[in-house]
Amino acid sequence: MALTPGVRLGPYEIRSPLGAGGMGEVYRAVDTRLDRVVAIKVLGASVASDPGLRERFEREARTVSALNHPNICALYDLGRDRDTDYLVLEYLEGDTLAARLEKGPLPVEQAIRVAIQIAAALARAHGAGVVHRDLKPANIILARPGAGSTGSLQAKLLDFGLAKIRPAAAQTAGLTALATAPPELTGHGSILGTFQYMAPEQLEGQDADARTDIFAFGAVLYEMLTARKAFEGRTQASLIASILDRQPPSVSSLQPTTPIALDRLLRACLMKDPADRIQSAHDIAMQLQWIADTPDTAATTAPQRTRPLLLMAATAVLAATTIALAVSAWRGARAPAAAEPIRFSVAAPPRMLTSQIELSPDGRQLAFNAFERGARPTLWVRRLDSLSLQQIRGTEGASLPFWSPDSRTVAFFADRKLKKVSIDGAGEAQVIADAAGGGGGTWTAGDVILFASGIEGPLSRVLASGGGLAGVTTLDPAHRESGHFWPQFLPGGRHYLYEQLAADNSGLYVGALDSKDRTRLVGWASMVDNTMPRYANGYLFYTQKQSLVAQRFDAGRLKTDGEPVRIADGLDVSGPGYSTFSVTDTTLAYRESLRVPSQLTWIDRHGQTVGTLGGPAVTEGHAISPDGRQVVVTSLDEKDRRDPPSIWLIDVDRGVSTRLTSGEYTESPVWSPDRKRIAFAAAIDSPPNIYVRNADGTGAAERLFVSPNQSYPTDWSRDGAFIVGYTVTPETGTDIWKIEVATRKLTPLFQSKFNENNPRISPDGRWLSYISNETGRAEVYVTRFPETGGKWRVSSAGGQAPKWGSDGRELFYRDATGAMWGARVTADGSELRPGAPERLFTLDALRLGIVSWVPAPDGRFLVNLPVGDTTTPPITVIVNWRATLKE
Repeated sequence: MALTPGVRLGPYEIRSPLGAGGMGEVYRAVDTRLDRVVAIKVLGASVASDPGLRERFEREARTVSALNHPNICALYDLGRDRDTDYLVLEYLEGDTLAARLEKGPLPVEQAIRVAIQIAAALARAHGAGVVHRDLKPANIILARPGAGSTGSLQAKLLDFGLAKIRPAAAQTAGLTALATAPPELTGHGSILGTFQYMAPEQLEGQDADARTDIFAFGAVLYEMLTARKAFEGRTQASLIASILDRQPPSVSSLQPTTPIALDRLLRACLMKDPADRIQSAHDIAMQLQWIADTPDTAATTAPQRTRPLLLMAATAVLAATTIALAVSAWRGARAPAAAEPIRFSVAAPPRMLTSQIELSPDGRQLAFNAFERGARPTLWVRRLDSLSLQQIRGTEGASLPFWSPDSRTVAFFADRKLKKVSIDGAGEAQVIADAAGGGGGTWTAGDVILFASGIEGPLSRVLASGGGLAGVTTLDPAHRESGHFWPQFLPGGRHYLYEQLAADNSGLYVGALDSKDRTRLVGWASMVDNTMPRYANGYLFYTQKQSLVAQRFDAGRLKTDGEPVRIADGLDVSGPGYSTFSVTDTTLAYRESLRVPSQLTWIDRHGQTVGTLGGPAVTEGHAISPDGRQVVVTSLDEKDRRDPPSIWLIDVDRGVSTRLTSGEYTESPVWSPDRKRIAFAAAIDSPPNIYVRNADGTGAAERLFVSPNQSYPTDWSRDGAFIVGYTVTPETGTDIWKIEVATRKLTPLFQSKFNENNPRISPDGRWLSYISNETGRAEVYVTRFPETGGKWRVSSAGGQAPKWGSDGRELFYRDATGAMWGARVTADGSELRPGAPERLFTLDALRLGIVSWVPAPDGRFLVNLPVGDTTTPPITVIVNWRATLKE
């Protein structure tokens, strides 16, 4: 029913009709509350009378209203007045693109500008899970600038996402579920209109996704450049055949001054198989911007006779720059290939440490997690064109952030979940899926996230909006594969990189979402020597012995070329297979490892320094031999940042050091009771596993057991019978185990949904102290040993790293504030009686967590105190990193 001027729908007064379509009529109206001109779309009776359609319509309208993009027609309101359902939309002054094309093609430069805006709008919508499904010139307005403005026309997409709703009579499968064609498309026996922008999968009745919009975008761009439909036919059958089987003539054959690069982009958008198309509207916008910014590829006004020369020149330019089809990290500014690299640093928030970093896809923002030792990390974002840092609320416990394709949302792992949060601070963090741990993730413009729950297990996929998980990779038991992790989508969104951990075929691999086939690109024996593959602008990035390297890579042929080129040394390898760096097509960010010299210092029970041992060194952990005559330490080379941690022995009387391990990532040493052997963790051809070696350096290191999980020893019983330690697993976090040294039998002691770690055996071998977070924070507990039973809590306000005094009558631990505590413990048969904890002394360095400490047999403490700057090294950022490869 048509509305007459003066009629009101809620607070909106109708002024004049604007048009009509299959979903209803559109009117110019005024919001009487705000005195604002708006457009009112009144829904057709077939939609309004169907409760199911109306509910779906309202749900999708709410989604579209949240898009908030300058190139999407804003949806202000959704209302119902008596029996009339209506939408309130932004009122736009201008013509539809369809009306403009009746006058002929757009100039190439203008067509590219409009296309960039359309692609940007699609990228925003796809990132929010909205697919247009009816993209066509009639649904694009070329809005004129407002009064007093001298700006150019602005493209605005209409009916965004609402074309999913059809009148009840059209709710059938296949070709009947089409959007309404405009009136002029019903004559002369032709089936045109919406048909001509539909992708092959739509015509075959398959579900539409972001790639369907990309096909329609290609058809619209083709028409903007030529004023001709990309696909035509006099009958429905011939039009469908054209879309399914034929390619339109190249634009350059119809418009000779069209850049060749634009022809190639159009062909990539109009591929019949969705998997062969460009997979991301964001990538389309980037390539169009590159074409617009590159003079060699821009359209010219050369006459037709210069066409061969233009072709030769454009082809030469394209061949030289195909790898670099991306805009500058600074939108609107172009960084020439010959430009010098720009380096600068980004510091962590004051008195905080950082671990993981991730650049946004547009290269303009850096996300990282920062924390004070003893506190949970949170996400922070730094715009690279700003000096301010932004803390993202609702991200407590966040690790391993990765960005959405539109650079507006960050996904992360926390609380055994995969979550996402908008960086603009709007809304709370949302759960996407369960994830026991974190092994990296990657997010494609098709709204698909590929992620790993840890470095053990296969890769899974999930929609960014949530839903069920689907397995993507499977572990091959023949090669004893234990984990696939650190995935990254390659351009196009079909293939992806990932790292694989296995007994005999570890390395960097490439897989595909629609295939179980995989290809090894780079093989390596150690997950510490080589880590974390990343692709950008024609290069693979990964680390070799803590050096960041780049190697040429053809993403189309999936082939490496040449030798790796070293870019930086001393990167922080914060776990097997992970290194702290991130890279985009133009920008590189990395952080060196924190190697602060420290001094082994003797401290009494009152916190007073009473002596030192040896000289300053980069030391991470240490243990005193049972007789107090030797100290074993984990040390790093302060100068050679490519050297992994190694184990050294220090003679207490003479202060002389002797190296025990070399060239392998080794840590967490513990003494045997007879001082003849040392157990330690080593990442040789697997995650850290437990090894034993003679303390005098003779003989080879012997592995006690093989595990696909990270395992660390913490103590050796006084009778020599047991070694205890903990393992990091994706299912349950940290779990405690014991090994019978004589038989190599491994027995789990604690495997729960809580984190239990740092077990220590009492000198008499009857008790086991450990840490558990079952109360929500780490506390110190004691249980019976070697057969566990009973549980007594020792700490009263948080506790970490418990260690027994030499007589077994006192248990020491520290808290998050840097305070050292001691608690007397007495045994009454099979029962333990912990005393009230006594505060001994406080060290700020203990609060920062940079030091290690152990009680000595004579009652002192040997504490590893930093003697330099204990803040995390700043993050180094390099803009135009490709120029560094020539240095």
